[in-house]
Amino acid sequence: MRLEVPEGTEVFIRHYRYVDDETYGLMPAKVAREAGYKFIGKGGMTEANVKLPDGRKAIGLAVCRQNEAFNKKIGRNIAVGRALKQLK
Repeated sequence: MRLEVPEGTEVFIRHYRYVDDETYGLMPAKVAREAGYKFIGKGGMTEANVKLPDGRKAIGLAVCRQNEAFNKKIGRNIAVGRALKQLK
């Protein structure tokens, strides 16, 4: 399913993953990858920051439990959909 985003909308996506270090647990995937952490195979979170052309902003979250497989595409669609729902 393709999510319909209004023309001119800015969308910023950030994925968070659980890492193999108990000190940090959930951290931004890009930061974890650059620091050399290994991801735990399941669980995570996706954050979508959405800004409409008229200046209104919203944040949507999609949380994946630690017993569920993490999927960026599904998380992105859920998070963006939730942000857009707030702006309606």
